[in-house]
Parts: sequence; C-alpha cells; structure tokens
Amino acid sequence: MLKDAPVMITFSIGDMPKAKWFYSEVLGLEVDDSMGMLALKLPGGTQVAMYVKKDHKPANFTLLNFTVDDLDKAMAELQGKGVTFEHYDLPDTKTDEHGVVDYGMMRIAFFNDPAGNNHGILEMTGK
Repeated sequence: MLKDAPVMITFSIGDMPKAKWFYSEVLGLEVDDSMGMLALKLPGGTQVAMYVKKDHKPANFTLLNFTVDDLDKAMAELQGKGVTFEHYDLPDTKTDEHGVVDYGMMRIAFFNDPAGNNHGILEMTGK
C-alpha cells in the first residue's frame, strides 16, 4: 500500500525567521514559506517541512543527513558561515579534533540548527 507513496519528513522548530535564515542563507537550500510552514526543496524529490511548535524541544537524534563529495571542504564552507560542529565521546560515536566520526564506509560531522535539531553531513569513503 505505501511502497509507492511519496514521503514527507516533518519536524518542529521554535522560530520560523531564524530557521528560514539558517536553511536558506547558511546551508544554501531553497526554502518555501508560503504555506505557514518552511518547506525545503531538496534534490531527488525528498520533501521536508518544518513547523513552529511553541514548546519545541530539539530532537535527540539526527534528523537530516546531507551527502557531500568532500566532507572537509563542506565543513570549511559551513564553518565560514558560523556553523559549529558537535564533538562526541560516546561508545559508538567518537569524533576527532575536527568533529568528524570515521565509520569506515563513511565520514560524518554533526551540527545543530538554530532550534537545536541535529543534522549531519557525510562523505561516503568506500573503505
């Protein structure tokens, strides 16, 4: 029944103007705010919508992962726009001094949006 149904990812934010600025100006994504929500226009037809929730609490897991060809270059570009990357020292997630986790087949770095929601950028390494 659902195998051919398009999927829309939704999550909450606390402040629409801050989120719109972050996703459009910092991340460089196309953002539509014409329906009272923020909709991201992503490659491949993935649909993401964000809605304001007065008692918003950030997700305690990674919401969106963006795949890039060169993780170090993408991180440098985002850091130039003020993005800071998270550092973890957990049993299965340990970042290096730059905030990168190397899982062998991929390298990933995590960052938060203005609402505290966690996202990642990753590079498939093929190791």
